[in-house]
Amino acid sequence: MNFPWTGELAALGAALCWAIAAVLFRQAGANVPPVLLNFYKGLVAGTVLAIGILVTEPSQLGCGYPAWTTLLLSGAIGIGIGDTAFFAALNRLGERKSVLIAETLAPLFAVAFGLSMLQESLSWTTCAGMLVTLSGVAWVLAERVPKQQESTDGAQPPPRFSGLGWAILSAGCQAFGAILSRSALTQHEVSPWASSLIRLGGGLLVLLLWISTRGYGFLPGRVQQTGVWRTVLAATLIGTLLGIVLQQTALQYTPAAIAQTLIATSVLFVIPLAYLQGNPVTGRTWLGAAWALVGVAILLSRSSAG
Repeated sequence: MNFPWTGELAALGAALCWAIAAVLFRQAGANVPPVLLNFYKGLVAGTVLAIGILVTEPSQLGCGYPAWTTLLLSGAIGIGIGDTAFFAALNRLGERKSVLIAETLAPLFAVAFGLSMLQESLSWTTCAGMLVTLSGVAWVLAERVPKQQESTDGAQPPPRFSGLGWAILSAGCQAFGAILSRSALTQHEVSPWASSLIRLGGGLLVLLLWISTRGYGFLPGRVQQTGVWRTVLAATLIGTLLGIVLQQTALQYTPAAIAQTLIATSVLFVIPLAYLQGNPVTGRTWLGAAWALVGVAILLSRSSAG
């Protein structure tokens, strides 16, 4: 399966899955608290993955104690803490600013962690491709939008600095979790499917602790609507299940910094989805998307040449 673009195309596939899921999760989020939504998606995806692995090849889970420990820690940090921090940022900064900070900082953290922990060095061409891609993503996300679209709920926002801190924490946790995953995938015999399941398990442990300490009910009244569950299930199968397997595949075959950069293009896939739904898309947005695609092309050419 390892041809020159395996990791890069898997990362772009993950970005597309998460873009589609984001549209669906946004609909479900009107009825489900963010932390519970995170828990539900992890539980459903983990259950489907576990059944699939046990039916097809349960030996995939016999990857050894070191791999299990690394992947559980990766999930606890990247999914459990990282996603929760991102939800906290959403409630303080709004969607666009939270995504802007988290998605553009995560690849930079991945560069630093990859260099210090895995001794992953990047060529100047690769760095240029990352810079072009991230600048295009940032240009799209930084576009001014009406104030009513900035807030994700009606609550009084805490001080802006706390939101900034949560967004930075989310970016750091995403990157650190990705580095730990890549370490396990490259140093141990473990498949992307098994590593996805173990990571989800680590994230669920943290979310269980979070939910129990905050006193959430596991099934609020609004969640019992059939339509809500259909939306959550569809978003989970596309975004969490397929998306995380593609992410793990990307991390197995390409440096974490490159994978994180390409996954950050998920916001670009939202553009045509929004357009097809009849939402206006500005010229600035199309221009930023085109510029980011130039960066993607540079990263792909780097792999082809390598």
